[in-house]
Amino acid sequence: MRLKEAEQRDRELQLASQRLELESRKFEFNAARQALIHAQDLQTILNHPTADNEDKIWAAREKLFGPRSLLIEPPEYTKR
Repeated sequence: MRLKEAEQRDRELQLASQRLELESRKFEFNAARQALIHAQDLQTILNHPTADNEDKIWAAREKLFGPRSLLIEPPEYTKR
């Protein structure tokens, strides 16, 4: 019986791994699509003369994925 349980667990782990890989590919595809849609805005963010790199990254992230308020973050990680 243990062998069957181990084989079943192995199949479940393989399926979970395949699902995770598929979700990663979907995320990458959707992120690339958003980057193309917002390429001009991202270039403007990149060229902003007074923003530091972290501010630019957050601005680009918000442009592609929505406002920070949608993130679930521990309070100690919230921005200024």
